[in-house]
Amino acid sequence: MKIFGKKKIAAILSMTAMLMVTGCSGSLESSGSAEVSIDDVTGNEYSIKDGVVVYEGDNDKEAPVVQYADPEKGALIAHINVKGYGQITVRFFPEQAPLAVENFVQHAKDGYYDGLTFHRIIVDFMIQGGDPNGTGTGGDSIWKDEEGIYVPFEDEFSKYLIPIRGALCMANSGVNTNGSQFFIVQNTEYNIVDVMNLRKAGVDGELISYYKENGGACWLYEAHTVFGQVIAGWDVLDKVASVLTDGNGTPSKDVIIESIELDVY
Repeated sequence: MKIFGKKKIAAILSMTAMLMVTGCSGSLESSGSAEVSIDDVTGNEYSIKDGVVVYEGDNDKEAPVVQYADPEKGALIAHINVKGYGQITVRFFPEQAPLAVENFVQHAKDGYYDGLTFHRIIVDFMIQGGDPNGTGTGGDSIWKDEEGIYVPFEDEFSKYLIPIRGALCMANSGVNTNGSQFFIVQNTEYNIVDVMNLRKAGVDGELISYYKENGGACWLYEAHTVFGQVIAGWDVLDKVASVLTDGNGTPSKDVIIESIELDVY
């Protein structure tokens, strides 16, 4: 396993801004505070505060979670079918990231992601999709406020979920601005500075060891919600990440999400 060199760290950090989206701004305001009952995946209740869907629970209540382990039998999983490339299968962490999981699952059920693209791809970093505009400028969450305006949802962080290789994460435009865009970490290398920062943050030691052995994008820890993890289709992830792109990470040819199928493990 290689450690990032200084030049590569600088190049990757300059690309981090590409995870930002502008289609789901946190400036939306609700006309008040309304309880929203979500029982499809977690059964938890949420509220809308200052135009953001907020979960009041403890994201580590079921910890420790072995992020890189296979899910339990009967757990919800999803198959992301990429046209011409194959299938990437992911598991979810509904106890640690209930809003992100509910949002992704409901969008998948509604066919929201069908036909959209991985509009931004950076080899040795990540693949990003879920924007109806196909440009990184759009996408809404599943929630609306009392005025019928789509609102973003809050970030959900856990010391047991970090952006290791294969992590399914929310893209955003800042704090608590999650909409529909997501990315999957593809990088196979690690950064020793990230390791030190993760240790300072109290992240699970075994998870840090996994990061050192397998890679990731852990400079994004506590900047982007981790709500799932790849469990199959690693070759497809790497093939997609290796497509020809321009200097901004835009693929020369569309990489299309044909569908996202929900299944049980």
